[in-house]
Amino acid sequence: MSLYNPLQLLPLPPDQTDPKPFPTALAVDPFADVLWSGSSSGTVTAWCGPLTLARNVQFPAHGRDASGFANRGVREIRVTDREVWTLSEGGVGGRRRGGAPKWSVSDPSRSLRSMSPNPTNSHEVLAGGAGGMMLVNTARGEVTRKIDSPAIVHLAPLQRTVVSAYGSGQVSILDPRTYFKSASNITPVQAHTGGLSGADANGHIVCTWGWTHVQGHPVADPLVRLYDVRMLRALPPVSFPAGPAFALLHPTDSTKLVISSQQGMLQIADLSASSQASFLQLDVNTYITSMALSPLGDYLAFGDADGQLHLWTMHDTTPDPSGHLALPPLNGYEGVKPEWPDSTEPPPQIPWDDKT
Repeated sequence: MSLYNPLQLLPLPPDQTDPKPFPTALAVDPFADVLWSGSSSGTVTAWCGPLTLARNVQFPAHGRDASGFANRGVREIRVTDREVWTLSEGGVGGRRRGGAPKWSVSDPSRSLRSMSPNPTNSHEVLAGGAGGMMLVNTARGEVTRKIDSPAIVHLAPLQRTVVSAYGSGQVSILDPRTYFKSASNITPVQAHTGGLSGADANGHIVCTWGWTHVQGHPVADPLVRLYDVRMLRALPPVSFPAGPAFALLHPTDSTKLVISSQQGMLQIADLSASSQASFLQLDVNTYITSMALSPLGDYLAFGDADGQLHLWTMHDTTPDPSGHLALPPLNGYEGVKPEWPDSTEPPPQIPWDDKT
């Protein structure tokens, strides 16, 4: 796995309600050549093509509910073959790829943090946060069940179960057959004694980062913990002294892990050889606010507090002798064509003469 190379620097357009929004959630579309971004002002934008990152559709993640509650910044984006699901602190909703709203659920009493599709029902999504979890039917746009649970940091599907990482630092496996209670045959593990900041899951591996205690005081845990979630067996952790703010498991290579600090120090770790790692510094003036890998792991996107979107790639970014640069799509293949508005026909020509 070679180092990523800087390809594009793109400022997000200013928002009238927030003069300086920044990307709080990123997702590379697995079905189309699109990068989806969600901002701190609650706006979702589709950017097409790695060379141009042309802005496609843009829409608010959620509107206001009956009480006038305005949902806040986008927490997470998940893309299906037909819909785009967005999660904010006060709600979750789905829109068609062209931006047309399809369903929306608001719940101001729950500070939502993460969501996961139900592995046993394609028409349901599980969302969780500080106020417990809720199961939402995406066909009817209604809450079908509310589930008491500790504060959720991350939810991810795993075969026919769901990996749940709690703010307390615990990681457990939830079983949909028992209404998302902890699986009876797998004992939860305490990943971080001082609490958990984030997690990522891919295949049967989950990584976590968080806090630990030193002489009674909470400090950032320099270790990214790894677990085989089939039995929640601990794997050798990865040391990252700069302090992990984001960690992403490579989507196609289970031996690779990409870690970033808040200040933009990036480490690409080889889990099969702990002594081998690549380091580079992301070009940011402030701090990292979001990060995402493409489905094949050949593009790295991240946003910063200045409202900038950065796109890095493993592909050769040197133009040919004619100055042409060709790069594969963000998702790795042609896939679904993004929807664009119909072009406006020009008005008819009017002959201007003395009789007009």
